[in-house]
Amino acid sequence: MALTASLLSGQGHTGTFGQAFRIAPLVACGGPKSDDWPFVLYDHELIHRVLKQGRLTHAADHVCWPAPRRKVKGHVRWNLTERLLYALTPYAVKDWFFYSFLAPRLRARGMFEAGLRVRDWE
Repeated sequence: MALTASLLSGQGHTGTFGQAFRIAPLVACGGPKSDDWPFVLYDHELIHRVLKQGRLTHAADHVCWPAPRRKVKGHVRWNLTERLLYALTPYAVKDWFFYSFLAPRLRARGMFEAGLRVRDWE
């Protein structure tokens, strides 16, 4: 993970479960939730906003296990084109990626944050 994060430093690499923030940059970027981003993948959008405040670091000894995974992911997951474009888009163009490219696509598919509360594994 540390190697991936160093190679692709302009984006997030863990879900919300694997993140901890210093308060000052988190407050400066508008906090963990943004009214401008009511969609799934808000952890990636949050990292984008936090990076405007400074760099990210990853603790090499941090271990975190996610909750049980969803059986059906279509209502919360981006497609291959969107994931590849996210990985390949330079940080300087990430505003375009999130707010002009990805947001309209997620809105059209109804992929709002509320879908993350569907717990189909229970």
